[in-house]
Amino acid sequence: MGGEGSSGVFAQVEAYDPATNKWESFAPMPTPRHGMGAVAIGDAIYVAGGGPVTGGSLMTSTNEAFTLASGSSQK
Repeated sequence: MGGEGSSGVFAQVEAYDPATNKWESFAPMPTPRHGMGAVAIGDAIYVAGGGPVTGGSLMTSTNEAFTLASGSSQK
């Protein structure tokens, strides 16, 4: 989820399936970010904090939930 590279901060959501040895892409998070915290509870992954810009100490206060069943994120 998310990340940072030379082209900026990412909103992408991907999951690895060890049964097929493949990565699957899902709908992106509403807020691009890197360095965030994430926790899985029930059928959702909750993402908090993180930085919305590369190379800085600016942090976001936006929290989002990614629902595994629907493959979508929401604030």
